[in-house]
Amino acid sequence: MKLTSEQITKIVWLYTEENWHAADIAWHMGVHRATVYRALTNAGVPKRDDRRNALRKDLATHCGRGHEFTKDNTYWSNGSRTCKRCHETARVIREFMKEQDAAV
Repeated sequence: MKLTSEQITKIVWLYTEENWHAADIAWHMGVHRATVYRALTNAGVPKRDDRRNALRKDLATHCGRGHEFTKDNTYWSNGSRTCKRCHETARVIREFMKEQDAAV
């Protein structure tokens, strides 16, 4: 769907000034969410962290694989946390894959 300049202006205003989420804008305007994201990108609007996702991540007590975030099991880097067990598992898998590639 081709948006008019007035529609693009409205999308940018709702997103930047009114802090609407892209999904809400899409529903309100009757367009697909990807159309809203494309309009925002083409208008040069920088991405922002979704407040709902940021809050959910801050409140999480376990990683995506179910390991508890404890002092001993958590890496902190640039304000985000990573599970040490998952990090170590990924390292072992990477090493195994390198060995497999070298053997071929």
